Formats: sequence, structure tokens, C-alpha cells
Amino acid sequence: MKLSITCPFCNEILPDLISDQMKLALDRINNKQGKISELDWMDFCFIYFTELSIIPNNITNKYFFIINFNELSHHINRFKDDLTEIINGNTYSYYFSFTKQPGYYGTKGVLLIANILIDLFITTNILTPVNSYPLQIANYIQKVFIPKIAMRLIFEDIGDNSSLEIT
Repeated sequence: MKLSITCPFCNEILPDLISDQMKLALDRINNKQGKISELDWMDFCFIYFTELSIIPNNITNKYFFIINFNELSHHINRFKDDLTEIINGNTYSYYFSFTKQPGYYGTKGVLLIANILIDLFITTNILTPVNSYPLQIANYIQKVFIPKIAMRLIFEDIGDNSSLEIT
């Protein structure tokens, strides 16, 4: 009978065949003898999630399996003229037009909300790189908290009592 290897963090059973990269990450964790850093944890979980979820999904959808990052600059440079047209205001960009919509609270409101959230969660270390993963802390504030808070504040402003139930 073969013993199953379990994840040191969530105790989920790991597949029988794991990559060399996952084996190395697992060995690093096992050799730490209880002194596992947040970086070790994030590294292992990222590899685990990638290999068990993202890669199989990409194979199913026939996405490229190997990306040649050495050619990335060449590919992006092909878009330089188009991007310059957006910068100069000569071409419409959905993404740029979306950023110009400050929303109900406007730019000043968003900045104030962000500063309050930074004081509440970042300066107090409640929001950390570990629990904001896979987003960076600033992106977590911007993409998760600010829209949620703005929505709740709008509901409060219009007198909707369900604002605290929004998830």
C-alpha cells in the first residue's frame, strides 16, 4: 500500500505524480522543521494551484503550454503604434474610457476610501502578502475592497438596509 503525500497546509492529498518543482518546494518545507515562512507557503500553494488547476485547464482549452518570455518584448513592441495612438487620444480604448469613470464617489472619494482602508488593514498588518495572495496588497485594496465599500456606501446613501449583506 502506497502512502499518500498530503499538503502541509491544507492536508489535501497530493497527486501521485508531482513535478520536480513541487517536489523541491515540498522538500524545502519539510526541511524547515516547523519554521516555514510565508514565502515558502505562498510558493508551494502557487505551484500546487498552478499544476492542479491552471495547467490542466490550459491544456483542455488548447492554450500554449510553454510561453517564450524571451520573445515577449518583440510581441509587445508590435503594438507600440496602437498604444501610442491611445496615449495621443487618436484611438478609442475601452480600458482607458473605463478608468476615466470615477464612479459615484469620484476620484477624491476613491482616494479617501483607499487611504482609510490602508490605515485600517495595511498599517495594522491585517492585510498581508499572504492573505491578499494572489494579488499584491495594493491591488487587493483597489480591486476587492474599494468596489465593495463603494457599493455598500451607495446602498447606505439610498437607504437600502441590505448594504451589509453584499458579499
